[in-house]
Amino acid sequence: MKNFISDLKYRHSIIKYANRFGVTRASDHFNVSRSFIYKLLKRFDGSLDSIKPFSKRPHYSPNESKADEYELIKNYHRRNPNTGLVILWLKLRKAGYSRCLTTLYRCLIRLGLKTQIARRMYEYNRFPMKPLGYLSPIEFLDNYNKTH
Repeated sequence: MKNFISDLKYRHSIIKYANRFGVTRASDHFNVSRSFIYKLLKRFDGSLDSIKPFSKRPHYSPNESKADEYELIKNYHRRNPNTGLVILWLKLRKAGYSRCLTTLYRCLIRLGLKTQIARRMYEYNRFPMKPLGYLSPIEFLDNYNKTH
């Protein structure tokens, strides 16, 4: 459905059709299961609010990051702004942080904090083959003969 109101109107039309022609015919017509229509009929009390979809968000998440963990991350990131993600994670582990590295990364994104991107230890050389500066055998002999 495009938006919430059209979804409610769609559900209301399913209920009206099911009351008029029956649940089986309504399920064939709207291509929904009969159990869904029975659920709508059971919940419907005459108002559109009674058939609105419920939130699928959980009431409680046991693996959710706690407020003290967020404070620990903020403090360590404030004190170590130039460290990379892995180094920050190792320091937090020593301080008692028990979550994995990806969870720390998600928490940093959620908090709006950024870590230092790991840089290369060396600079990229576009031309790895440099001229060595050696003289060819003919040039060497010419220079040798000139000096001697």
